[in-house]
Amino acid sequence: AQVLEALSPLGVLARGYSLTVDVKTGKLITSVQEVAPGQTIKTKLAFGEIHSTVLPTTEEIVPGR
Repeated sequence: AQVLEALSPLGVLARGYSLTVDVKTGKLITSVQEVAPGQTIKTKLAFGEIHSTVLPTTEEIVPGR
């Protein structure tokens, strides 16, 4: 039961992770390529949400991806 709790979405958020979605579509954002300056996004934390407006972004280049 402890393993299931740790792997649950709320357990993951409690460890400091977050989920960010596009406010208009509700679609999960996984890359800077999915947002544009001025777009409104919502970040779900373990205890609440943050609404933000996107500023210009920089794409991180990871070798081997």
